[in-house]
Amino acid sequence: MYFRQVIDQIGDSINDSTLKWNGANAARTKGWVQQFYHLDLMPRLDWKFAYMEGTITVTASTQRYSLPRWIDHPSKIVNLLNADGTPLTQVIVYDVTGQNSSDLNPPGSYSFGPRTRTSYTTGTLSGTSATKVLTGSGTSWASSNISQYDYIQVGDYAYTVDSVDSNTQITVFEDLSATVSASAYTAILDRWTIDLWPIPIANTTLTVNARKIIEPLVNSYDIPELPDNWHWILVQAGLVKALQHNKEDYQGEATQLEINIRRMIKEDLSEADRLESVQIPRSRGY
Repeated sequence: MYFRQVIDQIGDSINDSTLKWNGANAARTKGWVQQFYHLDLMPRLDWKFAYMEGTITVTASTQRYSLPRWIDHPSKIVNLLNADGTPLTQVIVYDVTGQNSSDLNPPGSYSFGPRTRTSYTTGTLSGTSATKVLTGSGTSWASSNISQYDYIQVGDYAYTVDSVDSNTQITVFEDLSATVSASAYTAILDRWTIDLWPIPIANTTLTVNARKIIEPLVNSYDIPELPDNWHWILVQAGLVKALQHNKEDYQGEATQLEINIRRMIKEDLSEADRLESVQIPRSRGY
């Protein structure tokens, strides 16, 4: 369900067209849904679909490594595993006292490194207004380390990478604001890093599990990062707020909807797409 469909369903549910996507009070409806989604639902519940798994290729004698772009801070790492499945421990300061060669492989700890920013400007790109595809000429995007959530700056506009399809094609999340042809551009690669301790002496591959970036609901075509059968909860939450603010005679119905939302979340805690550590958020008036 697209963000626009969520908003329109709220307006339709209480027969108030002003609360629909193009209605006079649409900003109010969008705000209710955004607040519930970003402040109540996603941060407070450990949904499995909000986590991703990736890999980090480790090279002998190299200590610092960039995290995948979908990890927006090292604190989002749930676990970091060696090739044999043993976990690395997060440390602030590593004590090298008494370290010997047998300690060096595999690494047993990691610490947060600095944030780095690099750019890629090779070649030119073209694209058509109101589409999402950028076509490169003389580019090597697939081998350039550009990845999802990196930014492409073209003139006065910036776009967020959705996928790197090939060396000469990138799909972005947003519609292009203007048509461009053989244009210069800058791909901005923004990464957090980690340092491995002790410094590894052999090549290996680490597996990283972390909470991914949750994209905001802004555009009409944005899709909530929830399983499809859970999009209804955004409609219900927005409807609760709409009833509370616009229909004074319906406070009882709003309260009952709120109870239903909390009950349905609680009853589904055993579903496979939720972690055991899920905590039900306390009511904030939804």
